[in-house]
Amino acid sequence: MESSLIGQNWGKYLDSPWVIFVAAFLLRALYLFWRGPENFQASDTSSYEGLSLSLLAGEGYGLGNPSALRPPGYPLFLTATYWIFGLKNHLAVQFFHILMGAGIPLLMREIGREIKDEPTGTIAAWIGVFQINLIFWTGYILTEGLFIPFLVLTFYLVVRLLKRDTPRNLVFAGLAMGALLLIRPSAVPFVALVFPWYAWVRRRQKQKVFSPLCVLIFSATLVMLPWVARNYSVFDRFIPLTTGGPRVLHWGIQWNSVDRDRNAVGLTDKKHRTELEKRDEYMRIFTAYIKENPGRYLKLMVQKAAVFWSLYFPQWSARHKTVKGVFFVVIFGLSLLGLLSSRLDREYAAIFWIYLLSTTLLIMVTVVDYDNRFRVPVEAILSVTAALGFFRAREIWVGRRRQNPAEKNA
Repeated sequence: MESSLIGQNWGKYLDSPWVIFVAAFLLRALYLFWRGPENFQASDTSSYEGLSLSLLAGEGYGLGNPSALRPPGYPLFLTATYWIFGLKNHLAVQFFHILMGAGIPLLMREIGREIKDEPTGTIAAWIGVFQINLIFWTGYILTEGLFIPFLVLTFYLVVRLLKRDTPRNLVFAGLAMGALLLIRPSAVPFVALVFPWYAWVRRRQKQKVFSPLCVLIFSATLVMLPWVARNYSVFDRFIPLTTGGPRVLHWGIQWNSVDRDRNAVGLTDKKHRTELEKRDEYMRIFTAYIKENPGRYLKLMVQKAAVFWSLYFPQWSARHKTVKGVFFVVIFGLSLLGLLSSRLDREYAAIFWIYLLSTTLLIMVTVVDYDNRFRVPVEAILSVTAALGFFRAREIWVGRRRQNPAEKNA
């Protein structure tokens, strides 16, 4: 009786949102200060910071000249933080990263509850608390600090539509998808496939499709309209997200030959080009490569997909390969078990597969180097399916024990 009560109390504490949040917050904060807040350097930081400083100086959104190379989501976040706490106050940015990162396990808890039950949500939350890569990337002044929380939030709002697709929930989900695209355009494949998934779900439920789908699309578009209008007024072109897509595509075809030397894959001649001219030139080179080397490009895509899902990355130290590799193989194995088990309804399974496969396809087409930061958003979502796999593995284990009484007695 007493042990049962203790177990119930532990369960109550482990499922407490406050306990989950505080544990996640402390882990991320301790890692930041153990490593040193100043030791989180990244090459992309300067461009995001430059855009925010340009806005604060009243010079508009650009780097010397008006730009659409980076979408506005993260630079606007930096602008607001620097305006309140001071220019280049990285510690303030890192604090907000930690705060948002600590909210990710709470969202995982809600997703787990939405797709299955409370125990699934609790396990998903605690996997998220200890998710190594989510902790590792928290301190970097990069889009991950904003993109991953928004991604998990968007995923939750989309999943919630299965049971509660009220007009308000449709608007919230659409707004979140639009904001997600303005933080990082790599979410385009996932967001684009949410619409047919939702239409398929509505048809399976024998409910009307057109009007709620229109609300979802309109809400997502509404968020992006100011950015699109700004780009059209500045460049006299329709630029929905960024001018940087063709450059990334061009870098992607150089992936094996240059490894991590990004300077080797730029335009080699000294001709001066505007941002739009560079975009057009990169697209021309990429298109020509595809036409001339279709088989080679397909082979390259397969190679990049294999590296994307590998246990570890070549540039990691031996310690990182051991710790992160072991952690990822456990999460990945449990996730596959959870995705393929009967514990997950077909509609929910479909949205998980849509995200995993669309993200993999994007990486196959675009990624230029061996960098695990591109897989971190996927690992965040895998925490939920790993929780499903945990309970499925437990069911299998208990079933086998019952079938073998002798082993149980031993």
